[in-house]
Amino acid sequence: MRELIAWDGPDDEFNSTFKHFQVCAGEWYREGLEWRFYKDAEWEY
Repeated sequence: MRELIAWDGPDDEFNSTFKHFQVCAGEWYREGLEWRFYKDAEWEY
């Protein structure tokens, strides 16, 4: 995720600032130290 948004700050600040990222087909959520993608049920491919 840090590379996608070009984050160059400290890890602890990144973790406290960003809890989720919304994208067109769903959202990325941080769960502990891992990121999980939850797909929007209404999104059509």
